[in-house]
Amino acid sequence: MNQRIDDKRILDFLGGRKNPAGIKEIMGSLKIPAEKRQALKKRLREMSEKGEIVRKKNKFGGSRERVSKTVTGRVQIKKNFGFILSDDGEDVFLGRGAVAGLLSGDIVEAYVKKSDGGGREGEIKAVLKRTKDPVVCRAGFEGDRCYAVPVLNGGPVIRLSEDTSAYKENDMLLVVVEEKEGKLWGKVISHIYDEENISLYKQFALARHSIKREFPENALKEAEGCALETDKNPAREDLRAETIITIDPADAKDFDDAVSLKYEGGRYVLGVHIADVSHYVREEGALDIEARSRGLSVYLPDEVIPMLPERLSNQTCSLRPGEDKAVFSVIMDIDPEGNITGYKFKEALIKTAKRLTYEEAQEIITGQGQAPEGVKQAILLMDRLREVLGKKLKNGGYIDFSVGEPVLEFDAQGEVCGISRKEALEAHRLIEFFMISANICAADFIEKNLGTGIFRVHEPPALKDILGFNMLMSAMNLPHKIKKGKSSEFQAILEAAKNSEKKFLIEKSLLRAMRLAKYSEKNTGHFGLGLERYSHFTSPIRRYADLVAHRLIKKIPGIAETDVSGAWLKESALIISEREAAAEKAESEVFRVYALHYLKKRRGERLKAVITRVSKNGLSAEPLDIPVEGFLNFEDMSGDYFVFDEERQSVTGRRTKKTYRTGSVVSVIIKSINMESQRMNLELC
Repeated sequence: MNQRIDDKRILDFLGGRKNPAGIKEIMGSLKIPAEKRQALKKRLREMSEKGEIVRKKNKFGGSRERVSKTVTGRVQIKKNFGFILSDDGEDVFLGRGAVAGLLSGDIVEAYVKKSDGGGREGEIKAVLKRTKDPVVCRAGFEGDRCYAVPVLNGGPVIRLSEDTSAYKENDMLLVVVEEKEGKLWGKVISHIYDEENISLYKQFALARHSIKREFPENALKEAEGCALETDKNPAREDLRAETIITIDPADAKDFDDAVSLKYEGGRYVLGVHIADVSHYVREEGALDIEARSRGLSVYLPDEVIPMLPERLSNQTCSLRPGEDKAVFSVIMDIDPEGNITGYKFKEALIKTAKRLTYEEAQEIITGQGQAPEGVKQAILLMDRLREVLGKKLKNGGYIDFSVGEPVLEFDAQGEVCGISRKEALEAHRLIEFFMISANICAADFIEKNLGTGIFRVHEPPALKDILGFNMLMSAMNLPHKIKKGKSSEFQAILEAAKNSEKKFLIEKSLLRAMRLAKYSEKNTGHFGLGLERYSHFTSPIRRYADLVAHRLIKKIPGIAETDVSGAWLKESALIISEREAAAEKAESEVFRVYALHYLKKRRGERLKAVITRVSKNGLSAEPLDIPVEGFLNFEDMSGDYFVFDEERQSVTGRRTKKTYRTGSVVSVIIKSINMESQRMNLELC
């Protein structure tokens, strides 16, 4: 038998023994033929020199440092290296050799040893479970046989069992993998055969993150069965005579929230009226099950993939102007200092007086807009309350990031014609603060009456991220430091940086230092908002967490029955958090693909860019007038060798002595666009 010398077999054999073994015993146990003796001795010597095994005279044993500890976790592969996101919360590095047979998402058990740099490095002991996540591959051929090769690590090879006649060498394939008898077989679920066809990239991103457009037949049938007529049960409080307004983006179709406001008796009476989705979506029905699996609506640059069919999201439940609509409202009493002194939830019937866009509301606030007098006065009163609530929130630790998110601009033909940052308007803050107030009431009500629910939680930043931010500020000679890790410190830094030329970079660095918010059945507070309790209540058309909150709140006074256990809530919070993360990745990928496709037209253009990050491999930089990050690779900067200084966040050329650091502004040109890696390659000029 011609057995090859396999490191893993050697490690498993020696690691499972108490005493060292000699060459003869190793050969016999592993059935290594005599002609491989010298090769085995050489390999054992190399492994002992690396510290993978221990040599004692002419015998070899397992490395105690390595064998004494194993970790289990999920594999995340980068370009020819990776990490194990281990169960103990500490990542383990995987080198090129370790990732060669793995796929991103695999669950593995690995030995752990100290790397040359002093960190934790893993050596795979076993693949416990193959990933169910789709794998991005390139098509390869061996004669007429087509196979798929993972892009990130070049292996392992995945056999394709279906008809492969449509594929060409190097086509991008998205493959779902199954292991059978030690071999990997794949099914292609998306295929990019034309790199100029932007819609293929969008389909690819959606399939990669398991985002589906089509609804199952039973869910559509249930949606069609929902009466278009609004529920006018006499038990609903009739608020149709109130001045109730919606304020949304210009292209919105799913209006799930409306607002009203009065000032009486020395207090503000704020009404937040939410589409009563729970009245139409039956618990554990086909619509409910589908909505839970989706978690939320997905917002792409040129379309929305809704959580609920359009029959509900854009028609029956949408709070369209001039139509009678069923809502679930929270009416809040707010004192002149912004304290919520009381609130009441109620099922109601409304008819919105006016549908405003954010821009139209802003024009009214600045005295330039036209609207019926009642609507105009309501908006001006709302703006007064916006100031009150904003001050209250900021004093409590609310972190107010002001740099707008990037948006694509489309021409009449639906082609991208520009990229800019969304301007933050007072009208945006007005709705944001009103929705936060309603969500605070929902969380308070659920926690006091049930103890458990689905809360929106946000943990404080990790110490290593705080230290990283402080190091960057020192490197940029800026005085800003986080000392105690409180949200009020974050806001104080933003206030101090308001007029700084490095404001954008400071905000971006603070965002990087923060954890992501998620859903949980337990309330642990919301760091970014500076709140002790918080839930999502205001968007049940597009977020499943909000639909659950409505059901839980209605359960208390007995308006509707719901029977959900703590285990169901815990599982639901996990599902929704995972789907939210997937949606955000898909939204980001599709945005970047559209942006890069547009930027191909601007190759060779000279731009000013700010360096946003420095590494040993190159510089990340964002053009000042294009909110899309690019990369300057040192390998493309011939004639010099750059030395990376992590503490100073800078690199210096040995020959030219030129120094580039985070925050510096440089002149660049767009050298090339790589659609596969979604990278914009820049070049200094």
